[in-house]
Amino acid sequence: MDTLERAIRSALEKGDAGDRAYREKVYQSAFAALERALNNPNVSEESALARRSSLQQTIARVEGEHLAVSRPVPVQPQDERRVAPEAPRVQARNEAPRVAEPDLRAEPRHPPQARPYPTERREPVLGGEHRAPVLDEYRIDADLDETVRGEPRSVRRKRRPFAMLFVAITALALIALAAWWVVGSGLLIPAEQRDGSVPNPSPVREAEGFNPAAGTAPGNTGAPRLGAEAADPNAIALFTPGEQDDFTTPSDAVAELTGEGEARALRIHSGRSGSAIAFNVPQDVLKQLAGRRALFVVEAQAEDGEATQISISCSFGELGDCGGRRRFDLTGERGDVIFDVDLPTVEPGSDGTIAIVSDVSNNGKAVDIYSIRVSGN
Repeated sequence: MDTLERAIRSALEKGDAGDRAYREKVYQSAFAALERALNNPNVSEESALARRSSLQQTIARVEGEHLAVSRPVPVQPQDERRVAPEAPRVQARNEAPRVAEPDLRAEPRHPPQARPYPTERREPVLGGEHRAPVLDEYRIDADLDETVRGEPRSVRRKRRPFAMLFVAITALALIALAAWWVVGSGLLIPAEQRDGSVPNPSPVREAEGFNPAAGTAPGNTGAPRLGAEAADPNAIALFTPGEQDDFTTPSDAVAELTGEGEARALRIHSGRSGSAIAFNVPQDVLKQLAGRRALFVVEAQAEDGEATQISISCSFGELGDCGGRRRFDLTGERGDVIFDVDLPTVEPGSDGTIAIVSDVSNNGKAVDIYSIRVSGN
């Protein structure tokens, strides 16, 4: 019995051999196994034809045995006596499963003396003029699984690398997307660098007095501060209402004196255009401040207690300005707006100015100016 026949019978024993459809699937698997074995350039065409013919004969023989078992033959004693001389031929047909082929006995289908499958896997078969394929090439059980139960294993093996590749690409895409989101959201940027704009420094309201004579630490840029009145006997008065009224009012701005005594102030109103009222800084004062840190104190108050934001800018000619336009919040409480400027050691050629806008938002709010003083350290 050759390898293919043993494989066919073994496959039939493992399933419902009485089912014709099942047997046909086993035969188809046998043909598929043979074709794989013949798919070898060392196998000649004549050998391939011979093996196909041998397989067809084997399948016909096995199928004939199963048809004979499934179709009982009526008992005819007279015919048996007439064909007694030909008993070997009749026995080969009717009793083949018990005499000629011990492996095909109908009862039981799994005899105890059946040879183990691994032994048959190592047995060379179909000895011939070329290298004979071993039983692994005729694994009908595997072919039967592929034919009856679904997709071939070889196809599944081929698809597995593509599935792993797809999973890897998807994972990399998700990682790249997460990294892009982290970078775009600014999570890796320090908090102080996330806002690229330049925020206006908020003034600090101090309850105690400010002593200009104490000076500021070297290198301090003098952040704007809103505090109590700063009394400095060495300060130079740049503006005092009713005494030093050297200021300029644009056409759409309004400046008028209000109050009496210590409450006397200059009420300035920039108007809708946002024009600034300019207070003069004499040239001789700038000469004294050249090369020093100038500390300016503007005593002011919002009109009628309505909070507003003012802006202050300076123009000192050759000495420069006060670091651009500075903003300060004013309330109905009288207080000092304090800022300092480091002036270069340069001879000023003219007077300077301090320009004040009463309402940065241009909502028509007014501010009372009580005094403007400067001291140098």
